[in-house]
Amino acid sequence: MMIRGSNIRIVIADQHVMLAQGCQKLLEPEFEVVAIASSTPEAKAAVAELHPDIVVTELDLPPSGGVALCEAVLAETPRTKIVCLTTKVSTETAAQLFRIGVWAYALKQTSASELRQALRKVARGEHYLSPMLSKNAVEFLARGGYKRKQVVEDTQLTSLQWKIVELFGQGMSIREVAVALGIQVGTAADHKYRIMRKLHLAGSYELLKFALMHGAIIPASFGISGRASSKPAEPWSAVGSRAPA
Repeated sequence: MMIRGSNIRIVIADQHVMLAQGCQKLLEPEFEVVAIASSTPEAKAAVAELHPDIVVTELDLPPSGGVALCEAVLAETPRTKIVCLTTKVSTETAAQLFRIGVWAYALKQTSASELRQALRKVARGEHYLSPMLSKNAVEFLARGGYKRKQVVEDTQLTSLQWKIVELFGQGMSIREVAVALGIQVGTAADHKYRIMRKLHLAGSYELLKFALMHGAIIPASFGISGRASSKPAEPWSAVGSRAPA
């Protein structure tokens, strides 16, 4: 579901208040930060009172942790979407979070522009996975964590269908998949329907989870263009630690 409106309302949950305030400076005025919470009880109270569009939370949020917060928010305010931030590159954790309903998994080491892009994608009803994590996932699979050939055989996916799963796994829309493959939008939509029926998947979110869990995530991008910057991007988490000018 796409979030409509000029300002996307966000609650930031981070135990380091200075980092949260730095994040707020980076996001406004494009996004409206309606509250900053430094603990899970504070975050739950803010979400219950303000009903934000998105919660941006760190996974190490005290005292009960970001995963507990995600589960509580999803149960009590299911229209609120969740973006998880962490310093840990963990394929297993990302898979767990996507399974429970989190919309994005990003690293605190990411640049400010990538964080904003992740939030834009989530606001449009799209999922986001850090490209650094995508690389980690594929390296794990390359070491034998999952055998793609066996997936194709078990699900009876054709090579074209597997390619389409990969493209959706990068966060592409149906139109973008059609352009990438040189086919009509209606044809791409029909392929998606046939794939989901063959895999017994209920919706686009389940197709995304299948792509994540079965190695159809390409390192170059999951919602990121992959274009190299001419200079290193500064992590957004560094902003809150700067001394005031």
